[in-house]
This record gives sequence, structure tokens and C-alpha cells, in this order.
Amino acid sequence: MKALVLLALLAAAGCTRPAAPTPAPETRKAAFWNGWDFTIGQGSTNVRWSRPVFDATGNPVDVTGATVVFRYRLINQSADAVQHAGSVTGTFPPRAASYLFTSADTATPGDYNVSFIVTLPIADGGADGSAETFAYPTDRFLKLQITPAP
Repeated sequence: MKALVLLALLAAAGCTRPAAPTPAPETRKAAFWNGWDFTIGQGSTNVRWSRPVFDATGNPVDVTGATVVFRYRLINQSADAVQHAGSVTGTFPPRAASYLFTSADTATPGDYNVSFIVTLPIADGGADGSAETFAYPTDRFLKLQITPAP
């Protein structure tokens, strides 16, 4: 009750609460909620999605020197909507497979299946060109939701 009286007095005195700034599309934050691994707004840019890579026993994988491809497609479709070069970010442990979204990537709202394709030189440093390629995560797709612009 006291809080309401105080608010009424402040309003009568002309004091207003500043409005929260509306974030620009390029600074919208991703969220991990509602079963989605990543949520981003339509048209958002310069938002990086990074996922540490773990092996089947839950140990971090050192992806130093790896190449990464980020791919996603609408749920229930077989053709990839996007397949672009990703990157490796951070320091081990854990380094992460990463992708920086462009406005073209986020132009179409919808629900997507996502995976990172990691190509990792074999333990000998891949001196002979040998490498291991795998999709991460290995047991499921990550879920991406692109929400319609307000």
C-alpha cells in the first residue's frame, strides 16, 4: 500500500520512470528456454552462437585446428536452409564450435534443426591429411527458433 502511495506522489510531482531502451536487432540476446537451445529475432545480426564440444562420455573435445560448418534446416525438411563456415572460439577447455548470424540467416522466422559439422585433424596433427569429421551434437539436433520481428 505504501508503495502505491509513493508511486502516486511521484507521478503527481511529474517524476516518471524512464522507459527501457529497445535493443537494436543486432544486439538482441539469445535465450535458452521453452525447449529451444537458441532463440533469435528475425533480422538479427552479429549474434554468435557457440557450443562447447563434448565426447560421448561428457569430456570436452579440444577443437583447436578444427574446421566448423554450421548447418540448419526447417524442422521436418530434409534440405539444409543454411550451410556456412563457422569458427572455433574460446580457450580449451572448452573451446567451442561457433557461428555468427547474418541478417540473411535470420530472415525467415521458424523452427529449425541445427548441427555443427566439425572436422578435426587426427591426433598426429593430421600431418598426413587425416581427419575425423562428425556432427555435433552426435545424439540429436540442436533446436533454433527464429521469432518474427515485432
